[in-house]
Amino acid sequence: MTFDLDSTRVQSAVFLACSRVGLDTDQGRHTVKRWLNMPREEWPGCCAGSCAVCNLDVQTAVELTLEYLEQA
Repeated sequence: MTFDLDSTRVQSAVFLACSRVGLDTDQGRHTVKRWLNMPREEWPGCCAGSCAVCNLDVQTAVELTLEYLEQA
């Protein structure tokens, strides 16, 4: 499924998910939106480094976003 990343529905779901995970930055929300239209098998894994935006947090936020969008 491809999402319209500019839609109010997607923007709201991303904002809620990022807030819940602690990705309250524009960079965090931008990364989550990019991943929404990527196949899950292409999501980058954890690099065990000190990423500005942790991939594990992004993955959690994307999964929450998808849950929110399914409920809407």
